[in-house]
Amino acid sequence: MRTTAVLLLALMIGFGSAALPGEAFADGILTERTYKRLARIHELMGENQYDEALTRLDHLVKSVRRNKYEYALVMQTYGYIYAAKEQYRKAAEAFEACLEQEALPEGPTRSTLYTLAQLYMTIGNFQGTVDTLNRWFQMEKEPKAEAFAFLGTAHAQLKQYDKAIENMKIAISRAEKPQETWYQIVLAIYFEQKRYAEAAETLEQMIRLWPDKKQYWTQLAGVYFNLKRDMRSLSVMELAYRKGYLTTEKELLNLANLYQLLHLPYKAGKIMEEGIRRGIIEPTTRNWQRLSDAWFAARELKPSLVALRKAAELSDDGELYLRAAQISAEGEDWPAVIEDLRLAEEKDALKDPGLLYLLKGTAYYELKKYNDALQAFADARKYDSSAKNAEQWINYVNSELAMLQ
Repeated sequence: MRTTAVLLLALMIGFGSAALPGEAFADGILTERTYKRLARIHELMGENQYDEALTRLDHLVKSVRRNKYEYALVMQTYGYIYAAKEQYRKAAEAFEACLEQEALPEGPTRSTLYTLAQLYMTIGNFQGTVDTLNRWFQMEKEPKAEAFAFLGTAHAQLKQYDKAIENMKIAISRAEKPQETWYQIVLAIYFEQKRYAEAAETLEQMIRLWPDKKQYWTQLAGVYFNLKRDMRSLSVMELAYRKGYLTTEKELLNLANLYQLLHLPYKAGKIMEEGIRRGIIEPTTRNWQRLSDAWFAARELKPSLVALRKAAELSDDGELYLRAAQISAEGEDWPAVIEDLRLAEEKDALKDPGLLYLLKGTAYYELKKYNDALQAFADARKYDSSAKNAEQWINYVNSELAMLQ
């Protein structure tokens, strides 16, 4: 444990490897007494005895105030202890005091600056992070990609978006394997600024790097949609669907809605039908109705009716059965019209009952059940919305009956 502490202390004061106490104070840089006391404090730190280390450091600091170098080392040690105890503001203050002495060699000064920048970020002092990192960059000959990403993150927190993107792009270009979070920060900024074209380019890069992240596929489709590049949006969604990335009801319905928007109702119907079959899309009244609408738009009347009747079963009123009767009438399936209207009457709560009776009368007329037709038209005549048409039908049916006699 003592060897570890001596090594750490040697690194702090700028030696490349462990040094004997005599070497540390040979040139009057650090007295033997201070070196030994610091070494013991670092042993305690290595044993996680931070409170005892602080107590000893409090005694030591009183005797080193006149020696800028020793005082800088002591304040640096305070910083490390407070950081280990998660007292980050005190740690930052200690490192500030350390750097104010301008006594450390260049290497330890650089590392202390970087540590201070990290502490500023932790406590939310983002301007302090930027300023401290800029000082560090002036001293660092070969800054790594992570440092540029760090600076970019601080600029982003300050809403200095152009500088944030600039530094993030430098980080991405320098890194052998850029971190996903770097791209996410750039993407978030583009979204914040509504720069959707750049967001699309960034998402394309992210998909190439992380093709299994489905959120990037759906985000890219959404961006293309905002850019009114509907076919590109659809292509992305279709590819995501084939790869099995669309696994929620919302995602499948979004794809179906896009098909509908682009006048591809048959494909919309297939997507929704498969989603319901697999249990991804909940078989609610609304979803069955959506499926029915897709099939109807595709002129697939039979599956449209099947879905519509499923919706009608779950509905609280008879409107959907009435709609089913109207579709059946388009196909001249008059027995089905009568049955759908019967179910609609059972549900009740119709907006326009007169329409139901008009349609019922028409169906009975087509089935040559004239008495039933006349009764239905008589019922329709009771409602203002259908009275005129009902009267015309009654006259017409009566004239037909007169001709048959």
